[in-house]
Amino acid sequence: MRVIERARQAAKLTLATSLQYSGAMSLIRARRLQNRAVILMYHRIIPESEARFDYAPTGMVVTTPVFDMHMRHLARTHKTVTMPELVTLLDSGEAQDRPLAAVTFDDGWLDNYTNAFPLLQRHQVPATIFIASNFIDDKEYYWLERMKLVLAHAHRVLVTESIPLGQRDALKKALAALNVTDLAGSLHPRLGMFLASQARNVQSLGLTDRCSYLEKIEQIASLAALPDTRYFMNWNEIRTLRDEGITIGAHTTTHTELTSVDASHLQDEIGIGKARLEEELQQTVDHFAYPYGKHNKDIQAAIAANGFSSACTTVNGLVNRDTGRLLLNRVNMHTSVSMTRSMFAYRAMGL
Repeated sequence: MRVIERARQAAKLTLATSLQYSGAMSLIRARRLQNRAVILMYHRIIPESEARFDYAPTGMVVTTPVFDMHMRHLARTHKTVTMPELVTLLDSGEAQDRPLAAVTFDDGWLDNYTNAFPLLQRHQVPATIFIASNFIDDKEYYWLERMKLVLAHAHRVLVTESIPLGQRDALKKALAALNVTDLAGSLHPRLGMFLASQARNVQSLGLTDRCSYLEKIEQIASLAALPDTRYFMNWNEIRTLRDEGITIGAHTTTHTELTSVDASHLQDEIGIGKARLEEELQQTVDHFAYPYGKHNKDIQAAIAANGFSSACTTVNGLVNRDTGRLLLNRVNMHTSVSMTRSMFAYRAMGL
């Protein structure tokens, strides 16, 4: 499967490069985005030196120089807008002199503030950040993210650090108890995929087995001396973004899959998350993104009942005037599919 995917990506790279240097890319973009818009989806913006051992899956990471290139190109070729502006323009149906693009970020990662925001300012590109409210100030860390963080740190310790032999053996033994043995080797080129695979395995466990697994994860965190590193923004940083023109949207309270939440508790995730953002920011929050893109008609109804004017999915594609405002497609960006200008331009057409 990976061989097929690599071949597909190579073919796209060849095509994108040919279109870019032949001059056809701009013509295709103008035609494909006529009366349409693209919403770009980002998660993590990380320096290349840190990306090597970061726990985020490959599909969530754009390195800082690649993101810089994205924003430079986007500012030159598109009319960049916030989500409120995009919804207004879609509703109006007015023709635009340049293709419309909205930049969005999910979750509320600290690197959105430290790494992405300065580049957005440099290129004068507005953006919308969807915040999972309980992540802010690290009040709560979704168990799935915690698991990946702990395993990634254990890998970093085993591969790059000199630790006492007894501690190393204890750490390996604790990992072996979870049938995780690869972390002692030189796994880092495949770390993101490995962690994504582990996450899928744990999600399939029953509640009792999952609790047992997570108890062992915390044992590993202790053995590996997990540092007290902050991964998400605090409220003051979010207020700074707000004051500088970044739109803040909602992304639930705890970033759980809404389709797994009992209907009676949907309001805890959707309404309470919205209310917390509005309390902290002293402004209305009208735009939403579904965690993991998971939704159904009941969830859409709850979104509408809470007064949101738009909701973004993770479905790849463009949007137009006829697209349901609570079913807005996006195009996910990560380094491996957008590392050159031609690859980015091609992908930003929803291809």
